[in-house]
Amino acid sequence: MEIHERLTAVVQLMEERKKLMGKFRQTQQMLIAERNRFVHLKGILTSEGRDVERLEGLTLISLFYTVLGTKEEAMQKERQEYLAAKLQYDECGAAIRDLEVELENLERELDAIGDPEAEYQAVLREKEDVLLQSGGLVAQQLFEIDEETGRLQAKVKELKEAIRAGEDLETALNGMEARLNSARNFGIWDILGGGLLVTAVKHLRISDAQRDVHKIQQLLRRFERELADVQIETDIGLGGFATFADYFFDGFIVDCIIQTRINSSLDCTREQRVRAQQIIAGLRQKLGETNECLTELHERRKQIIEKA
Repeated sequence: MEIHERLTAVVQLMEERKKLMGKFRQTQQMLIAERNRFVHLKGILTSEGRDVERLEGLTLISLFYTVLGTKEEAMQKERQEYLAAKLQYDECGAAIRDLEVELENLERELDAIGDPEAEYQAVLREKEDVLLQSGGLVAQQLFEIDEETGRLQAKVKELKEAIRAGEDLETALNGMEARLNSARNFGIWDILGGGLLVTAVKHLRISDAQRDVHKIQQLLRRFERELADVQIETDIGLGGFATFADYFFDGFIVDCIIQTRINSSLDCTREQRVRAQQIIAGLRQKLGETNECLTELHERRKQIIEKA
């Protein structure tokens, strides 16, 4: 491989390693935040569980609610809050396990790349020798183009990875939206007399929703990291990647219990999908612009060589 090709390749590798290190640090921060959140949610879950037990037992408060005729209403509210807390707690635990695996994978990728800095320094020494021997402006211009080409090629790769992550997220959100529309139809049927069969189906759909939300959380984290690679800041997770599950489950549980709509979670999902689509469109535009810059660099290199 000639020195010009080696320079382009090693610059691209250095850029990739820098981005991997950024992902690694960001994933570490996510893991710390989720572990802290797990402790917080465990406290909430324990508290909500005590509230349910307190109302279910023959305590003074339980008897008081019974006399007032509001015990069942109070029980429904406490069970609802406990279920929402349990779903959020379980999701947080799953997120921690995912992040631990992702950190291990990133460590392996970093080990595989190694440290290209030594190769870069070796290429720079060779470049210096070539410039001293040729003493010409042409060689300097070509080396500058080669370095910029390496950086742009790394950027193209990052943009493509971010677009793929966004498209995967969009697909998952589309699927979630379709299932929520179906669940909403079941809710209407339940009101009209669907009975126990529909109630059982709806319980299954809660399990489906839990699985789907977990998958979307994974994809949100991945998309967030890829966007950081291309230096795009966004609050696509409605204030943070952990918030989507909380917001979704709160609305979903309320809607399922009152059995009149699944609108809150549906709105949340649609909002995320539209936001993801907007970001993907911006990424595609950046990719087009970067490819145009690469084409211009190739043309400039060709013209310099032809005129030399």
